[in-house]
Amino acid sequence: MDQDLQDLNTREISMDDAEREIDIYLEKVQDFLNTGELRMHPKLYMRAYTLIVRLSDEYDKSEDIYQIYEERLLKHILIRVIPLLQQSTGDSAQFLKQYNIQFKKFTFMVYTMNKIFYYLDKYFLKNALKMSLSEKALDLYRSQVFDKYLDHLRRSIFEEIRKDREDEIVDKGELKSSILQFIYMGFNEKVVLKKIEDLADPITWTC
Repeated sequence: MDQDLQDLNTREISMDDAEREIDIYLEKVQDFLNTGELRMHPKLYMRAYTLIVRLSDEYDKSEDIYQIYEERLLKHILIRVIPLLQQSTGDSAQFLKQYNIQFKKFTFMVYTMNKIFYYLDKYFLKNALKMSLSEKALDLYRSQVFDKYLDHLRRSIFEEIRKDREDEIVDKGELKSSILQFIYMGFNEKVVLKKIEDLADPITWTC
């Protein structure tokens, strides 16, 4: 075993250690989201994972670790997602494109975070009757992004459908991905499709 990792398995550790290693790991993930190039040594993952496991198992800090998970995802949403969506609200096609891009980046962020926070899902959250990591992530995105931009999303979808029906050029891939957002966020698929098919109805969708 690497001497550095062996040291993490034996010495006294703190929440500050965990937050530092988690943030180093997430910086590399964010670099990948920005550049498309993944430059991360496997040791970064192992350091963060080891600290999370030890703090949860030996120090009874699972609740605090879960809070870090939520805080880091919320930070990503507020700093990375919201500003770019806000800049795109004046153009329906651009807004849908940006919304889909940010959701894909968010899901990748969640995937990579869940790898180092896996111990919580396996041992803590079920017994504590709390949302799983993925459920918490989706709940955050729903409340902080989807609910707040619901009107923009609906109107942008309808505007792109109108363009398509009038033979204007529309990116149907982006349009389809945008419609799927409602299903990802808990809307009934049949209700969503009915509203899309009948644009004469008032724009009042319910779950």
